[in-house]
Amino acid sequence: MTGFLIHPTSGQHLVDLTELSLTTSATRLALAWNLSLLVQGNDSDLHTQGQVVINGTATPGTCGSLLENFDASSGEVSIDLDTRTKSLHLGFRVPQVEENPVRIHIQNGILRVDSKVVTFEGILDDQNNNCVPGENLVLHFAGGQDMSLENFLIQHMGAQPCNQP
Repeated sequence: MTGFLIHPTSGQHLVDLTELSLTTSATRLALAWNLSLLVQGNDSDLHTQGQVVINGTATPGTCGSLLENFDASSGEVSIDLDTRTKSLHLGFRVPQVEENPVRIHIQNGILRVDSKVVTFEGILDDQNNNCVPGENLVLHFAGGQDMSLENFLIQHMGAQPCNQP
């Protein structure tokens, strides 16, 4: 899908949707987008583009619903968000997904906010059942510090464990 919204008096594009697509098959789900908001000339106040791909297998669901029984096996994420003064990039690969319990293996993870970079890898799960995921996913900060995602969420984002391990 593509499209745009034009300001009624200035004729400038308020929204410019270059791409929005959702692709499904028996082995792949993919969402891709490229969107600018409040576009003025070649400049925009907000631009985002990205792609989320999930590989797996599907078995027919009720009424032919493909998404009802899609079992993920791998995938990748790449998301960019930019304003005139700030930028964010999130990217990582998922080489394996386990079920019962859910364990998502993550490789080549990077989160860049402006010039600050955090890399990450490991397994996203809640192995200790404290309702805060990430004890097996390690964040590597530019200053050489390492911390689990679980500890980061508790210490810096206010996450509250539901019980102690």
